[in-house]
Amino acid sequence: MKKSSKRGKKRPSPGFRDVLHAWYQTKRPVFRYAGIFAGSVLFFCILTLTPVYQSFLEREVVWSAGLVHGVLSAFAGGDSVVSGGTLLRGEEAILEVKTRCSGLSFCWLLCAAIFPFPASWGLRIVGAVLGSLVLMALNTLRIMSLFLVGCYYPGWFPAVHEQFWPTFSLLVAVLLMGAWLVWVKRLEQGK
Repeated sequence: MKKSSKRGKKRPSPGFRDVLHAWYQTKRPVFRYAGIFAGSVLFFCILTLTPVYQSFLEREVVWSAGLVHGVLSAFAGGDSVVSGGTLLRGEEAILEVKTRCSGLSFCWLLCAAIFPFPASWGLRIVGAVLGSLVLMALNTLRIMSLFLVGCYYPGWFPAVHEQFWPTFSLLVAVLLMGAWLVWVKRLEQGK
């Protein structure tokens, strides 16, 4: 359908290319966010393959196992013994904390979701640090619960380890991102 301009000449209606361009312009921030998020996740995947990261991860796992042992000793009466990344009950190995059991992957996922968001860098850093601390505390709780399940309900261990905790940890990471977004929006509205 041709429209008439003020001078009487007919103007062509917008074509598919024009419509697509206009649609892209309205969605540009979403594509930018998704691109940075995907790039951050890809960067993390590549980083996990480096010897430096693997060495750091091994130290983090041993530290986590030691922390869990300390907490269990303080609250559960010394049921656990730690040897490297393995938690024992007496002479029996109950739980071996491995590098893939680290909570750092959920922390990275949260940071990858927070950093591309258009907010001040101060708010991004606060959200990433506080969210990561919550996720690392949750990971400590996860390791403690897996040790206790392994001690007292070993038949439940596979379901708790492979189904409950990964799903719950991802849900908490998403909820932390949502809480951060609400907090940032309230701060911006208060200005």
